[in-house]
Amino acid sequence: MKKFWFWLFLLGLLSLAGTTTHANDCKQVEFPNWWRVCVNIEKESSDTFQLETDIERWNWALRCAIYPQTMSHSEEIQWCNGEFEIDNPKEQDIKIYIRFWSEFPSDREWKPNSKWLFPQWMYDFDDGERSDNSSNNNDDDENWDINDFQVTTDDSSPDTYQRVDLRIKARDDDWDTVADYRGTIRFEVYYRTSSSSSWTKTTSSTYFELKSSYDNTYTFRSSDNGYAILYDAIRFNRDYEYKVKVIDDDSSSIYGERIFDVGDNSSWIYGFTSTEIANIQKVYNLRDDLINSLKKSSSKLRYNQTRINLSNDLKKEMGKILDDDDDKEYDDYEEFWAAFNYRYSYTLRNK
Repeated sequence: MKKFWFWLFLLGLLSLAGTTTHANDCKQVEFPNWWRVCVNIEKESSDTFQLETDIERWNWALRCAIYPQTMSHSEEIQWCNGEFEIDNPKEQDIKIYIRFWSEFPSDREWKPNSKWLFPQWMYDFDDGERSDNSSNNNDDDENWDINDFQVTTDDSSPDTYQRVDLRIKARDDDWDTVADYRGTIRFEVYYRTSSSSSWTKTTSSTYFELKSSYDNTYTFRSSDNGYAILYDAIRFNRDYEYKVKVIDDDSSSIYGERIFDVGDNSSWIYGFTSTEIANIQKVYNLRDDLINSLKKSSSKLRYNQTRINLSNDLKKEMGKILDDDDDKEYDDYEEFWAAFNYRYSYTLRNK
């Protein structure tokens, strides 16, 4: 009987080996599989800090990354126990991405669009103290005191396939810039075929294309000072009206939008905007007069067979572009312009 109780006691110890102890000064994270992990940050020096978790036996099953408000990207912490540095330590909101195996924290559901963010707290890096009243901890309009976004652009009436900039300003209730905004924004795109039609939300590349480096989101950096310029951010692929909506990733009630009246694509040809087609048409129309002028001014060019072949070939390929021929050699304006410059430079070198 004593052996039975001994083995029962031993089994109890082994089962506890996989559980965690919970310090009073850490944040507890619960997962759907009933595991609990305590997460804490300890100050080691003026700019060096330690992320700690108390799940020792299974720490290799954890995945963590830390994302302070003043950092433009998250920093992965191996095994959820390790050092990280803060260039400008101060009191700020801090988010921690954490998973146990493939599980997200149990309370993920009520955190809109936050992926596996937990904990979220206000941490004073200078004094090495935390409080739990983070402004990121709820879905309201108090996030950095931001009220909405002002969205402007360099061209609100672009041609099809023309890339345009998005300029996004975080604003408070008085429409002043919120310079310390460090939130993440996401994009939604809508289109309609006429002003009398209803808006349709789309994610299809058939209708638009966001620049791949933004990957449908953008996180404001300290250098933005609340005003981000996303160069060549988006292009529209159809002759429709488009609405681009910019939304705070933590609060869907914080947003801004801009409507684009995309130009008539009647002269659009696959790979070329209507403006580019117009430029090629001008070159095509002037080509014969230009060549006759060159022949008169230079007998060397008049009989240069290489120049003649290059010139005739370029005219033929311009015709294919204008006819939207499937066999056209140049797939976009950049390729055409490179060919044009090559032939032009050859002419200058050999006249």
